[in-house]
Amino acid sequence: FSNLYQLSVFYYSVLETTYIKYRGNENFLFVSYDELKNDFANSVGSILRFCHVSLSNELEEAIKRQAGKQDNFKSSHSCSLERFRLDEKMIEEDTPFWGRFIGRKK
Repeated sequence: FSNLYQLSVFYYSVLETTYIKYRGNENFLFVSYDELKNDFANSVGSILRFCHVSLSNELEEAIKRQAGKQDNFKSSHSCSLERFRLDEKMIEEDTPFWGRFIGRKK
């Protein structure tokens, strides 16, 4: 788990650097995991508009079906930081920007 944690810290550090560098760029769209998870249809709509992709009836129906699945999905697994020998203080120290990627701050 330690190697995976270090890889995750590296990944989110690169993502944060990329976000800061390109956030005002008209060719960059940032969509957080929480936005996709909690508002799938609008998030995908934003992505399609950003990419100048027309929304066909078939695609619109597929998005609605997937949004319905996500709205009703309840994960059967549970995780805890302790299970992976982590704690919030450690994560905050290693990645003080982590909240941006789960929708807590922009």
